[in-house]
Amino acid sequence: MRGPAAAALRLALARSIAWAVHTSGWLVLGALGAQLWPLQFGGLLPTALWLGLLAFVLQAQAGRTLTARTVRAAWLLAAAVLLLASASAQPLWLICSWAAASAASSWTVRLSRGAARTPWRQALVPAAAGVAAGGACGLPALLAGLPAWWPLPALGLMVGGAALTLYRAPARQGCRWGALDEWRALQGLDAAGWRAAWAQADLPQRLSAAAMLPMMAGLPTMLALCTPAGARPLTVVVLHLSAMALPACCAGAWRRIERPWDAALPCAALLIGGGLALTVLPLLQGLMAATLLHTAAWSLAWVRGLQGGVQASLRSTAAVQAVTPRAAALTAAAGVLLLGLALAGLGPMALWLIHAALATLALCWWLTRVWQRRATAAGL
Repeated sequence: MRGPAAAALRLALARSIAWAVHTSGWLVLGALGAQLWPLQFGGLLPTALWLGLLAFVLQAQAGRTLTARTVRAAWLLAAAVLLLASASAQPLWLICSWAAASAASSWTVRLSRGAARTPWRQALVPAAAGVAAGGACGLPALLAGLPAWWPLPALGLMVGGAALTLYRAPARQGCRWGALDEWRALQGLDAAGWRAAWAQADLPQRLSAAAMLPMMAGLPTMLALCTPAGARPLTVVVLHLSAMALPACCAGAWRRIERPWDAALPCAALLIGGGLALTVLPLLQGLMAATLLHTAAWSLAWVRGLQGGVQASLRSTAAVQAVTPRAAALTAAAGVLLLGLALAGLGPMALWLIHAALATLALCWWLTRVWQRRATAAGL
């Protein structure tokens, strides 16, 4: 198939597969750590190793020409290693397979996108479909403990990604953010961006971006808490993934945000609301409500980023331009390890403290803005 419609379809499929691979990676590797190493880094060691290997793969490809043959080989390698992991029951092979698939999924999006910038709304439906597919792929690992047939959905994603590379797309350079290019959950973690964000009054968007890491990494812990309390594990997972996708889709359907809009206040309100839930509700209910509200804030910040929000305002700074895919993935791996250490030492209270810190920072930002506006109105 050729033409603009076929190109748009290939890009949508590539984006959906990328989201599905990354979402299922968090679920499958989180379940693996909870089953095999629950006491090492709070069960997050496989997830941290996945992100660390991903950083190595992205750095190896950085600065080199990206071809369809290279990406297809990465997909096939990921599928072969996944089969080896299922046959040998070695968790390291599973981690390597997901690292290769994560890199290949981003490269497939890069090849499918071409040189032209696509409308930001075209990324919303593929993202929602990818999150749903990733949840369906990783859910058996969380609920049934890696049944014998669990690799089949993941193999389907890898074969589908490899099939997209059969189209002879022109060779391209690897994108700056690598695997995080289409999955902007961790772009708020670089130090230069935090400093610039406070100066440019979009700190709530940065805080919302950072909220994704404790939500996805702490999902196995939330399941372990909610299941004895009577909540169905499937309901918990569906609520978390819905909070990722539905606010973004609803915001995209709102015609008034066709132009860039100020997402700082909605994100701050959701973050502060999560903090209020932590203080008013019991521990489990408050943690669940705060997690969902902060995930919804991430969803709005992601939509704003698609329009050229947080990143567009920072692209002119040399510090952000110097950020490499390796640094982004290594920062995420370090964040997961620190969260794992906190979970091992404090248990669920670690997640409570993280969400409380995000809400407190958002509240401080809001109070600072109010004080600045009153000072300006008073002529001080």
